Amino acid sequence: MDVEANTKQNFYERFHESHAALEAQIELLSSASPSERPEAIDRCLAAISALSDAVKDASSYLPAYDQRSYTGQVRGLSDKLSETRKAITPKQKFSFKSKGKDTAAAIGGAMKSSNSSASSSSKTQTEFTTPTSDQPITDNLIISNLSRRYINHTRPPSTSTSTSSLLLSEISSSIILFPTAETPLFSSAAIKNVTNTLLFLSNAINGPIHLTSLSNTTILVACRQLRMHDAKNVDVYLLCSSRPIIEDCSGVRFAPLDAHLGGEWESVNNLWDQVDDFKWLKSEHSPNWEVMREEERILWGEWKKVGAWKAGAGEEEAVVRVLKRYVRGGEHVLHDRQ
Repeated sequence: MDVEANTKQNFYERFHESHAALEAQIELLSSASPSERPEAIDRCLAAISALSDAVKDASSYLPAYDQRSYTGQVRGLSDKLSETRKAITPKQKFSFKSKGKDTAAAIGGAMKSSNSSASSSSKTQTEFTTPTSDQPITDNLIISNLSRRYINHTRPPSTSTSTSSLLLSEISSSIILFPTAETPLFSSAAIKNVTNTLLFLSNAINGPIHLTSLSNTTILVACRQLRMHDAKNVDVYLLCSSRPIIEDCSGVRFAPLDAHLGGEWESVNNLWDQVDDFKWLKSEHSPNWEVMREEERILWGEWKKVGAWKAGAGEEEAVVRVLKRYVRGGEHVLHDRQ
């Protein structure tokens, strides 16, 4: 591959990694608290601006068609952010106010937002130019574009979990382990496009988790809220303090995650089997999910051994063996190559 082709390919990979991370961040806005939303929105705006600048900077070696495609995708992110902001912004009651005061406040607000975005934009653009597959943007941990890999994390991306998010995307036939910790590592998680994978998240998430486009995957997680979209043949070992929500899913099985995670989880009323299917409005039980039979469940004692597992030498072969044992539809792992 010549230098120019390699440069285009590198840009393609970096762009789509950043694009996926931004999509996930926008999806998480609806779950953020009102006090956290303004800063989270500013980070999204800054990241979109940085991504747009990166496309412009690459115009010297990108064909016109590719430039239009990238620009259109950035515009799509802007539109998605605008729609999300409208959806989560409470409608204000009509009232008469001083026009002069409102104008001054609006100008002041615009100045503050602009300064914050400019500062964040500079930081995000630097990160975009030197990406890795396991790299934090602001306080987030991003893991993407993996196949037949073993990832074990024991520390959060920062010392604070108040705004840290876990973002996973484009992962196949891999094992991602977050061993049980004394305190949660992230305030939220967004996971997208994952297949034939074991996600051992344990008590890493102290907030909501959004799952989109998962197939033949097993996930263990304790969380405050779980929403799953467009999933097929997924096993969920769950400890959740609210009713799980699924939409456009099929073949999903739920089992309880034992409250052996320590701390406040021991007192949580686990609603793992109180699932709401938003696409099933009949009074009968939804055919899209079921409670896993007890004889098919893997007990916590065995899961603890999995959480402490290390791939060691011959990583790919070891990963395949573990996936075949613990992942729903593990026999498909052998046929999954990227």
